[in-house]
Amino acid sequence: MAAANLPVEILSEIFEQPNLKEKDKLNMLCVCKRWEQACAPLFFRELLVQYLPSVPEGGSTNHEWLYPAFADSSRYRHHVKDLTLYCLRMDKGTKPTRLEDFPRPRMIEMLQSLTQVTKLDWLDTNTGIYWSDFWAVFDAAITSMPNLAFLKLNKTINSIIADTYTDNIEPRKTPANLKEVNITLATYVEREDTASTIDNFFQRLFALLGDNAGNVIKKVCLDTSLATGYKGTEPEPPKSWKLNNLEKFEYRAGEGHFLGTNLVSADFSTVKDLQLLPADWNNLLEKWDESPPEKPVFEGAEMISLLFASRFEDGSDEWDSSLKHLPNLTKFKFFQWDDAVVFPITRNEDGSPIIGEAIQESKDSDSDSDSDSDSDSD
Repeated sequence: MAAANLPVEILSEIFEQPNLKEKDKLNMLCVCKRWEQACAPLFFRELLVQYLPSVPEGGSTNHEWLYPAFADSSRYRHHVKDLTLYCLRMDKGTKPTRLEDFPRPRMIEMLQSLTQVTKLDWLDTNTGIYWSDFWAVFDAAITSMPNLAFLKLNKTINSIIADTYTDNIEPRKTPANLKEVNITLATYVEREDTASTIDNFFQRLFALLGDNAGNVIKKVCLDTSLATGYKGTEPEPPKSWKLNNLEKFEYRAGEGHFLGTNLVSADFSTVKDLQLLPADWNNLLEKWDESPPEKPVFEGAEMISLLFASRFEDGSDEWDSSLKHLPNLTKFKFFQWDDAVVFPITRNEDGSPIIGEAIQESKDSDSDSDSDSDSDSD
């Protein structure tokens, strides 16, 4: 049988061999039109685009783009289903200068051409992109991808969001196919500006995601551990937006920072998976002991994970202090770098907890469960 007449099933099987190099896959696209038609949907199904700006001291911005060959060709872009967009600042230091000449038109044009994307993983770390540029690009992605079902946004905030400009956004419907949005925010602003900056971010996010934003945002991770300066008064939870269907909440701050539950407005009873630093968990316990809530705040939580924590001693008062706030807890996990210790928890007939034997678990298993969840959303 001539190579040009190989069945599509065989071509697909060859193309997806794990040891096949990218250049070999590109060569397969060039054999003939039939091979191209069979292999192009596989090659461009998952697309990684990297934007790597750097500003040498005293020099102009260097805009570096990395993506597979042929990605600029409009004839292939409709094949892209899973898009990973990495915007990574290549300068040294944690707070680079503002990026004055961000190529907004090029980024928007690229996203508007990827109309068949169902999953978008967007990492924007310390780029110094102006907020007006970021929101314009984000809006282009949301409005140009009608099939988008899963959105993962990892954003570093290193400048205060002073104005949300939501008055200029017409009320809109959430994209019909959007099922899950996961948000990770790391803030580098002063402590007293943390609450207002996070509030303004979510106000704008809600306006752009549309009327059902509060139900499709399923996971939120806040990292304010690098915020510095005067703490200020403990804020009240925001009132203009609310997360109604939050499944996982992770907060990393430490001593001297605000309570994570005061930085976002959410129905925390829907949270199944709670991850905190020990200091943040202790802050919550102290708050609840001083002013007990009418009902447990995280009453639906099935697992709590303490990051970089030593496990409690069996039978200590710390167990009772913690478990009374978590009536549906089935696992208590303590992370130490790459390993974790998990204590299964059951209940007696009277509701009192029974703590099982410790189980060693790799931290990777937690990441794997997140990946499985992501793939389920496709």
